[in-house]
Amino acid sequence: MNDSIISPKLCECGCGRPAPIAARSKPSIGHIKGQPVRFIVGHAATSRVPAYIVDEDTGCWNWNRYKTGLGYGVTSVNRKPRAAHRVYWERENGPVPEGLELDHLCRNPSCVNPAHLEAVTRAVNLQRGLKAKLNPAKVKEIRSRQDDSIDSLASEFGVSKSTICKVRLGRTWRNI
Repeated sequence: MNDSIISPKLCECGCGRPAPIAARSKPSIGHIKGQPVRFIVGHAATSRVPAYIVDEDTGCWNWNRYKTGLGYGVTSVNRKPRAAHRVYWERENGPVPEGLELDHLCRNPSCVNPAHLEAVTRAVNLQRGLKAKLNPAKVKEIRSRQDDSIDSLASEFGVSKSTICKVRLGRTWRNI
């Protein structure tokens, strides 16, 4: 048997037609020169692979197709890549208001459930993020401890002295 002959592979959309062979490598979409591609051009959008799978425990609609390295779903609208969670939000609520971005209340970047998304400012989104060191309770504590030094509070809460000053002055965490 000749190992250089590639066995036919079917398009993953479920149409039953043989997938074409990649003319060149394009790792970003999984193409390897000389190997079958996953989909015939145009078939990925009509794939029988469900776009998302509902997690019964959390209510998250977990994106089941292409994701970024950070886990956010990507879909195509008019042949242009779009954040999947934004597309689902806009279908339900209309455009995201100017100056706002979408925050995953469930903390699951692959979730596209509009009920798990909220339009917020960048500052609020960052404050709520997984890497945030402060939360509303800590901000209230910092503000209540006016007699403590900025240095000691910064050390205790693991933030910069500048952050402590901004919290105390209400320049950040204004809504608390």
